[in-house]
Amino acid sequence: IPGDIRKNAWFTIAPHRRYRVDLTTSPAGDAGDEIDWLRSSMIALANRVPSSEPARVRLKRAIWWQATAPLRQAKRYFSRLAWQTGATIKSVQREVNQGEGRDWLFAPQPLFPVTSRDPRVSVLVTNYNLGRFVVEAVGSVLSQSYGNFEVVICDDGSTDDSFARINAAFAGDPRLIFFTQPNAGMAGALNAAFALAAGELIAFLDADDLWLPDRLRRVVDRFVASPGLGLVSHRLRVVDETLRPLGTIVPSRLDEGWLGWNAIAVAKLAKAPTTGLTLHRKVAQRIFPVPIESRGHCDGIIARRAAVLAMVGAINEALALYRQHSSNLMGVVGPTHRAAAETELATRRFALADHAAFFSSVFGRPAGDRYFVQRATAYDELVYDLLAGRPLDRRLIGDLEPARTRSGWHLLAALPRPAAIALFRIRQASRQ
Repeated sequence: IPGDIRKNAWFTIAPHRRYRVDLTTSPAGDAGDEIDWLRSSMIALANRVPSSEPARVRLKRAIWWQATAPLRQAKRYFSRLAWQTGATIKSVQREVNQGEGRDWLFAPQPLFPVTSRDPRVSVLVTNYNLGRFVVEAVGSVLSQSYGNFEVVICDDGSTDDSFARINAAFAGDPRLIFFTQPNAGMAGALNAAFALAAGELIAFLDADDLWLPDRLRRVVDRFVASPGLGLVSHRLRVVDETLRPLGTIVPSRLDEGWLGWNAIAVAKLAKAPTTGLTLHRKVAQRIFPVPIESRGHCDGIIARRAAVLAMVGAINEALALYRQHSSNLMGVVGPTHRAAAETELATRRFALADHAAFFSSVFGRPAGDRYFVQRATAYDELVYDLLAGRPLDRRLIGDLEPARTRSGWHLLAALPRPAAIALFRIRQASRQ
C-alpha cells in the first residue's frame, strides 16, 4: 500500500502464530479517512482475485497477501544474510513473534587501528627445559627485519640450564625481559609474560621453534592494512631437531574473516600453532589470563577466544620453522597411544568447554546444546576409543568433516581392532 505513514498491526497468517507487520496508509485526511481508504484499497485488491471464488474469501486472501508482504521481504533478506548471521528463517520468525530479535545479530569487537606503520610488538616466549633450543629461538627474533619489538621470556621453573643460558646470551640487551618462576604450566607462564608486555601487538614464540627473518614485518603489515583484525596467523614449515625440512607445512589451511557468530565454526577453527599467532592488544586484554588448567591447549583457547571477539586474518605462507623432537607435547602427528590420547581428549574437552563458556559470556546466549562439546571433540573421542579398544560410535563418525575423514573412520570401524590401530598409526606417521 503506497504512502508515508507506517502503522503496526497484528495478523494471523498461520494457526496459533501471529506476526506484527508494518502497514503504510495514506498520509491524507484524519484517521477515519485513512480507514476508509484502507478498506477501499483492500476491496480493490480483492476484485483482482478470480470471480469464481466467494467475495469474502477473495477479500481475506487479498488482505493476507498485502499484510504479509513485509514478512516475505524480510524472509528474502534474511535468506541472503543467513550465512552471516547464522539465523534461520524459522528462528527469525520466532524471535519476531516474541518481540525479540535483538541478540541474534552479532558483530566483532570494534578495534582501534595500530597507531603507526611501526607499532611496537611484544614477543612472549615460554620455556621449560628447552635450554638447548631457547637461545636459538630468541636469536631468530633478534635477527628480524622489523626492529620495533620487545621480547619477554618466562622460564617456567626449568630443571636444566635454560635460565643460565638465557642470562649468558642476552644479559644487558635492553630489548629483552627475562625471568624465572615456579612451574605453573604453559598457561601460567604466558599469563606472567603478558603481564609485563607493553606492545600494541602480542606475538608468541615457542622456545623450540624459529621465526624466519621477515615474519614480524609481514604480520605487522597485515595488521596495518586491515585495522579490524584481532588475530593474524600464518603457516609453519615442519623441521626435525637439526632443522632439516620434513616436507610438511602446517596447518593445511587457515580460517579467516568474521567467524565469531558461529560457535561451531570457531570450535573447529583452522589455526596455526602457538608460534604462528599474533594478537591485537585490545583483544589480548580480554583473552588473558588464560585458564591454568588448559596447559597443552593454550594456543587453541587463545585463538578461539580471539575469533569470538574479532575478525581473523591469515597469511598462507610458512613464516616460521616448527621443530619436531622428543620433548614435544604432541607435535604434528598427534596421539598414537592410549595414554597420550586420553590426555589429549581431556585437554580438548576443557578447551571446548572454555570456548562455550566464553562465547556465552560475550553474546549472552549458549554456544549450542548439551552435546556441543561432544560433537566438537568427535575426532579425539574416536581416537581414544580406537586406542583403548572400545567400540567406535558411528554417530561420532557422522559428526566428522570432511567426507573423506568420515570414510576413513568407517573403514577403521569395519576392520578388526589390531588392524585398525596399525592402519591408524601408519596414517598418523605419514602426516609428519
